[in-house]
Amino acid sequence: MIICAVTLIVSSCRQTGKKQATDNTSADTTAYSAGKLQSADPQTFTPEQSKAIEMIKEFYTLLITENAKISDFDSKAVEAIEDKYLSKKLKQEFKKAGLDSSTPFVEALDWDKTWLETLKIVPITEQDNAYKACYQYSPDLTKCFILFLVNNNGQYQINDLKSL
Repeated sequence: MIICAVTLIVSSCRQTGKKQATDNTSADTTAYSAGKLQSADPQTFTPEQSKAIEMIKEFYTLLITENAKISDFDSKAVEAIEDKYLSKKLKQEFKKAGLDSSTPFVEALDWDKTWLETLKIVPITEQDNAYKACYQYSPDLTKCFILFLVNNNGQYQINDLKSL
């Protein structure tokens, strides 16, 4: 039963992601998985890229840390994280698809804070405000996502994502 639920969530997320392509996120994600990324050397990042990467790191840190809590998990805290870091458009798309807003960012039902130790984020050179975020899910599996950001009144928010 749990395996069916995970499969349904991941499949739905991927299908939703395919349907959600907009003019600013329509780039072919196969190019991103082929390694067309900017250098991972932070010294080569622009100030705006550094600011966006820091926002993504904060988002994943807060989201994973809160969701990894077992006895004192706070759904209101997760909702506050989502309100700050996800665009209204993305939250509406998740709601319309019947998805929990957190799950598509890790594609897992169980959460592990050790993922943060391996979290890597780099800009994608072919697309403005697009970043590849990867973490080591297990010893033999790395999960990667393309995150598309928008700048809302000087604050970056995640506006779309694609799973690789």
